[in-house]
Amino acid sequence: PIQLTPDDSILLESLLKDLLELGYQVEPFGNHTFLIQGTPADIPSGNEKKAIEILLDQYKHSGSDVKLSTREKLIRCLARQHAVKAGDPLPQKEMQALVQSLFDCANPNMTPSGSPVFLEFRKDYIDKMFEK
Repeated sequence: PIQLTPDDSILLESLLKDLLELGYQVEPFGNHTFLIQGTPADIPSGNEKKAIEILLDQYKHSGSDVKLSTREKLIRCLARQHAVKAGDPLPQKEMQALVQSLFDCANPNMTPSGSPVFLEFRKDYIDKMFEK
C-alpha cells in the first residue's frame, strides 16, 4: 500500500488509466491509500512506492505544455526517472549501446525534458574560441 496526500491522491486517481497502459497496476484502497499490484518490469522490486512517489512529483513539475498528452508526460517522467545519471559508472559495452540507441532515435538531439543532448560546433568557431 501507498498512503498519499489528498492532492496526490486525486492526481494518482486521474492517472490510473494511463499508468495501467504503461505497466503499472495500482488500485484505490480508500482514505488516500492505493495498492500497488504491479509495476513495469524495469522497476526494481522493493522500490515500488518510491517509484510512484517520484513519478507523481515529476509529473506535477513537468510543466503545463498543453501540446503533450497525459501519457506522453508520464512517459517523459519515467524516462527521466530511469535515465542514467551523471557519474553513474557504466561498462564500455553499455555506453556504446546507449550511444547507438541515441542515434537510432527519431529525435536524438533532445532529452525528454527538452534540453539539448549535444552541441555541434564548427571548426572555425572552436579555432576562434582558442584564438588559433
